[in-house]
Amino acid sequence: KMSLINKLKTLNYRFISNSEFTQKWLKAWGVSSEVIYPYIDQEFINYDIYSLKKEKIILSVGRFFKHLHSKRQDLLIKCFKKLKKENEMFSDYKLILAGGVKKEDEAYFLSLKNELGNDTSVEFKSNISFKELFGLYKKSEIFWHIAGFGIDESKNPELAEHFGLAPLEAMAMGCITFGYNAGGLKETIDDNKNGFLFNSTSELIDKTCNAILNNEMANKMKKDAKKTVSERFSI
Repeated sequence: KMSLINKLKTLNYRFISNSEFTQKWLKAWGVSSEVIYPYIDQEFINYDIYSLKKEKIILSVGRFFKHLHSKRQDLLIKCFKKLKKENEMFSDYKLILAGGVKKEDEAYFLSLKNELGNDTSVEFKSNISFKELFGLYKKSEIFWHIAGFGIDESKNPELAEHFGLAPLEAMAMGCITFGYNAGGLKETIDDNKNGFLFNSTSELIDKTCNAILNNEMANKMKKDAKKTVSERFSI
């Protein structure tokens, strides 16, 4: 709760939240706010995804850092290795991890690369341009987002994904999108309709396999995802 002094200080301010999740926690701390969702670049909205030729790529986009709402690239790598080990149909797939690396996060970034050794099925794309990122969305078949995994959002809401812009970009570009069932992602991903929510790594792997095996369902999901983003998250 805010102190009386802070309440007086903010009396004439108007607060805006980026999600209902954020709004709920601000309210719990004594701050009333209005939700205005971020929008995604119009280039994503306008792109004709039905002309795309997808490749055997699982993409994840997010800054490389260990603290707060970490994108958990370490866990993504473990899940990917398990997916390939248990399912032959993923033997030719690649995992691409794209995101910014700040100077203070270089040690974490290097530790991820060092753990892989000579495994060429995982690629790192750090501090890339918008054009290169857009190209990755165009060719990636699957998108994984695992931020907030394993946390109790009722106790540590700051560790959950507060909104999640990258999954929306992926949905707009025809990627079959998977997000951890916590935080703001529950407002944007409608499970089994425009994407998938998961509660465990085994569920992520199972749902990824089912999506690849069920082409008709995947195509419908891509269409619904594109519609969701175009209708709710354009400027």
